[in-house]
Amino acid sequence: MKAEAPTPPHFEVVADAAKRGRIAVFLGAGVNYAQQPAGRSWRPEAEYLPTGRELSHYLAQASGFPSQLEVPECAGVPIPQNGVAAGAGNSCPIRHDFVKSVRGVLEADLAQVCQHIQTSARGKLNLPLELQRIFERDYAPTLVHDVLAKLPSKSERNRGSIFITTNYDTVMESALAAAGEPFDVVYYRAPTVANPVWLYHWRNAHEYYEARRLKTPAGVMRDETPITALAEYDGLPIGSDQQRGYPSIEPEDKARTLVVKIHGTVSPDGFESSSFVISQNDYIQFLRTVSTKTPFPTTLEDRLKEVHFLFVGYGLGDWNILAICQNLWARRGVPNLYNWAIQKDPSQADIDRWESASDGSATIDLFNQDGAEYAKQLNQYL
Repeated sequence: MKAEAPTPPHFEVVADAAKRGRIAVFLGAGVNYAQQPAGRSWRPEAEYLPTGRELSHYLAQASGFPSQLEVPECAGVPIPQNGVAAGAGNSCPIRHDFVKSVRGVLEADLAQVCQHIQTSARGKLNLPLELQRIFERDYAPTLVHDVLAKLPSKSERNRGSIFITTNYDTVMESALAAAGEPFDVVYYRAPTVANPVWLYHWRNAHEYYEARRLKTPAGVMRDETPITALAEYDGLPIGSDQQRGYPSIEPEDKARTLVVKIHGTVSPDGFESSSFVISQNDYIQFLRTVSTKTPFPTTLEDRLKEVHFLFVGYGLGDWNILAICQNLWARRGVPNLYNWAIQKDPSQADIDRWESASDGSATIDLFNQDGAEYAKQLNQYL
């Protein structure tokens, strides 16, 4: 596999798929980093969302994560032939391989840091509250969000657009509300002994986000339903194909867009109602709860087996979600469906990962392009 820039035929296929309601867009964390200031240095008060590494570093410092070790300044000087770094006067002999390993610990992944907070630093930092503070703010949509929010207006009346995301923020919801597009939200909430339900359907969520955009969300009532039986639930307004069992909609109504937040979301009801698949234990619970065979209501799963998949800003870090996608692709009933991934300057390791993610039932075409530039070109074809 070699990552090339997308060509006009690609954008033509995507635009046509959007018109026919045959595309599911998978949003990764990378969609939030388009058009951000050069030399950015994220802080909790910043007007943009953090990367996973930035969030990990901030939470590690705030919680006293034990891997925050002091690395002597001489660790950054060139390494001489004998493999020993020497500071002024050769007073700081540190082997290069040791320095490299220490820096690797300093860049501990987000799941590891959050696991530490949940198990060892709960008294020092309330993780759900901290995540609520970070992700509940009204961040401005990027160009990628704004262009993607146009897709529903291009689709046929009886085919709602589908956005699937592992992001906790609500930027895509805000972009859809700003575009005047009605949408529902389906989201994962970690189950408890008292409440074993893990999937919820929030109807007409756009009403809340439109009110929030106008600074008047307090009076909006939330219409939310727990999905207790995936096979029987028919409340998703994604289309009206009676032959395939989709719920019917009235002729004057248009199927609504669906935003599926499979790793949880920040809740407008406060951090007690929010859910974040973010620590090692959270991922284990997610895997134990959500079957990779049937993580969605059957009506949604049937639709996903008939659409193209477009990954934007997704770095293959959440392999459990990719396993869900592969299971869907293996059971597709429509020929000539594509899977595309957009990633700027992918490394050979990235290319190899995407190639290995392709299996016998489906391939993934990786395109080398910045998300914002991709959105600009796609907008011309829409």
